[in-house]
Amino acid sequence: MYKNFSILILYLVSIYLIFSGCSEERFEKIQDIVQINYKDITKISFHDGRTGELIETEDKEKINEFLKYVNSYKLKKSELQLELDGYIYYADFYINDKNILRITFVNPLNVNGISYDIIESELNLEKIEDFVKSIK
Repeated sequence: MYKNFSILILYLVSIYLIFSGCSEERFEKIQDIVQINYKDITKISFHDGRTGELIETEDKEKINEFLKYVNSYKLKKSELQLELDGYIYYADFYINDKNILRITFVNPLNVNGISYDIIESELNLEKIEDFVKSIK
């Protein structure tokens, strides 16, 4: 009797795990994708695709402000991976002198060369442009 009960419990738990894993889409934040600690980032370099201008900040407050914004995106890896065909901005993130992350602000968002659809929040180029102006 105990053996049959154990098998039934194991079966029910297995069914639950299968359906709970399959029915829920998984969305990630940029921090989860690149697996870095944002506290370690020491510099952000913004590249303007229209002018070629390079704008950098090492201001920890500004870095945290921007990281909070980009981490508000909930992302899902795009099924269709496209070559980049122009951009307005991309940002390189550094820990000391080591470039550890590149985000190209296009739709779909490109993180370290991989395209991601933004599922929650939206790509707001005006907000990015305002931020870049604030660090000039």
